[in-house]
Amino acid sequence: MRSVLVGSNEKLDRLFLHFFDVHFIEEKGRAADTAGFLHELRLAARLAVASSDRVLIPASSFAESPHCWRIIRELEELFPLGFIALSASASNFDTYIAERLDVSFYRSNSPQHAAYRGLRLSDNNPPYLQRSRSATADIIKHWNGLLRTDRLPRLLRSDPGPCPRDLERRLERVPAELGALAFVPSHVYEVLGIGEGTAPIHSRIRSVVNEGYFASYTRDLGAGVLLDLNYLSSPYSVPSFGRNLSYRLMIQHLHRYDRLKELETCPPSLLVRLAQDPIWREGLARAISAAGKVVKRAEVKRPKIFNGWRAKMKQLRGFIVHGHDRGALFEFKDFIQNRLGLPEPVVLEQQPNAGMTIIEKFEAHANDVDVAFVLMTPDDKLNTAELTYRARQNVLFELGFFMGKFGRKSGRVMLLHKGPLDIPSDLAGLIYIDITAGVSAAGETIRRELDAIS
Repeated sequence: MRSVLVGSNEKLDRLFLHFFDVHFIEEKGRAADTAGFLHELRLAARLAVASSDRVLIPASSFAESPHCWRIIRELEELFPLGFIALSASASNFDTYIAERLDVSFYRSNSPQHAAYRGLRLSDNNPPYLQRSRSATADIIKHWNGLLRTDRLPRLLRSDPGPCPRDLERRLERVPAELGALAFVPSHVYEVLGIGEGTAPIHSRIRSVVNEGYFASYTRDLGAGVLLDLNYLSSPYSVPSFGRNLSYRLMIQHLHRYDRLKELETCPPSLLVRLAQDPIWREGLARAISAAGKVVKRAEVKRPKIFNGWRAKMKQLRGFIVHGHDRGALFEFKDFIQNRLGLPEPVVLEQQPNAGMTIIEKFEAHANDVDVAFVLMTPDDKLNTAELTYRARQNVLFELGFFMGKFGRKSGRVMLLHKGPLDIPSDLAGLIYIDITAGVSAAGETIRRELDAIS
């Protein structure tokens, strides 16, 4: 087996960019319109190009996502050189587009069909790589596998909200009833009779479909992915069948050596040569080795909750920093206490004053915990031309306290952000988890980060 450790002058072979997928972006809700999200989207794409021999993008992302189209078009001078390629199962890109314009694949009134109708291709497009597998066939296989083990209905019923009574029967009918239609979340909603929406069941279905879709590509192409993203973090494990790259570690490394601006602004011709620099090679070696290599689907399944893990969780005393979003507070408190088995966390307003001032009360409780959960929600509107929100000032103050107490890179300060939010840019090293789609949707990421605390 090929070692996961790499030489100091070695780039990744292939990186698959999953985060341009329109359904993945849809999962982010209003957060996808924030400056932080769009900045990381561009920065992650440029980092991938600089760090690998070839970047692979689903043809659907390039055609359907305006963000993907704009960001990748910035690099079009690299297209003839093969550093970036689109991929799908059709024989070529023109055939791929023609298939998507068939109303038996996408409804004529769907946003996807509109995207292909309005597609304006230039003479210089990324090269096209035909896949050997069918994404639809692989999603169906993934879907049926979850049905056989009863994981799919249990997953969809695990959150409160509307759910069809005859859910199991409807789930079994989905592949057959879709027929030639694309196996995408909106079509699945039709079969299940739940319509479009933002309920937990919609988020779960998107996650299941995306897992099967991404695994189909990475397995077929032998590609790795970017891990440890912040705004682009995923509530589920993105399957990988190649060597991966830790976005967080690489960005921290570049920031430390004042090289981040270079990644953001350099022309494409220089972007592909950045990895020749010794500082870049050092960062790549660490970020690739830390990310490791996933070679089996089983390695990205949700971890089992075993006795030793539960015993460890019972010892973790937590403090929840929060703003005005009471729903997010109680949902998160319930999740870590009743689902993960942590002791009841400290919520400052629920503790007796005992004659102390607010700051004395905060210090007394904050100094007696092992991990801090900081809920950053869009509570205060900034006085700007754009519709921008920030967390409450007390949340930022308490965040700073815990950064000083535990250390920025300790893994014991967990920042959970929700909705459109202006997040300070100097918080590199913290754990970012997106809970816009609900705490349970990000549950696997939360559990994994808690498990990593030594």
